[in-house]
Amino acid sequence: MLRFAGSLLIGAVCAMYGFLSADRLKKRHAFFQEFITSLSVLETEITFGKYDLMRIFKRMEDKPELYGLYSICAEHIKECGIKRAWEVAAKEAAAEAGIKPEDISAVESLGSELGMSDIKGQKSAIARTRELVKKSEARAAEEYNRLGRAYRLCGTLAGVFCVLMIW
Repeated sequence: MLRFAGSLLIGAVCAMYGFLSADRLKKRHAFFQEFITSLSVLETEITFGKYDLMRIFKRMEDKPELYGLYSICAEHIKECGIKRAWEVAAKEAAAEAGIKPEDISAVESLGSELGMSDIKGQKSAIARTRELVKKSEARAAEEYNRLGRAYRLCGTLAGVFCVLMIW
């Protein structure tokens, strides 16, 4: 009985690992999709709103797929400035969303010009960031479609293999 329970636990852990790996790819894809949408909202707020960036970021913090990107940035603006606050927020959100290091630079690129120029300059920075993030989002979607099912299947098969090896 103990052997049976142990083998089932090992098989479940292997399968769970495969499903968690696939979920990490899904989180990455969802982050980029929501970030692209939030860039449109940010552009509209900057263009037509009369609020400062900290208030805009606090209003945009309700999206769970962004892992607190805007709220983290809003918290750090006063103490370290917009550029550094955006970098810190991007790295923290990227760690939660499973973003690869080469994709973090696309998100971080917005912080260098956000709040540093006039509305036209900020809109062009948002448009440039949107194009970079769209490329990252396309790569993330392709990886999720290609590898998500494979991770789940490999985890499950590894679990079955472990169970058979124990028996």
